[in-house]
Amino acid sequence: MWSNLVREIVFQPLKLTGAGFGPPTSSDEAIEQPRGHQVLSGKRRIKYGVSDTTDNTAIVAPALSVHMTLHDLCTFATEHL
Repeated sequence: MWSNLVREIVFQPLKLTGAGFGPPTSSDEAIEQPRGHQVLSGKRRIKYGVSDTTDNTAIVAPALSVHMTLHDLCTFATEHL
C-alpha cells in the first residue's frame, strides 16, 4: 500500500511525527486544525466549514490525502532544498 511506503520512506526517516493520512482531526469541539469549505447550493453562495471526517475525493488521495504540522512541512521542504 502506498501509505505504508510513504510512512517508511518519508515520514520515519525525517521524523515527521505530526504527519498522517486523511483529514486532520481536532481534539475537542474547538476547531484547532484548518478546514476546507463547501458551498451550499442556491442563489446565495454560502460557505460552511466541513467536519473532521471530510477529506479530498478518493481520485486525488495519492497526491493530496496527507496532512502534517507546519513544522513537519518545513522539515519536508528543507529536505528538498
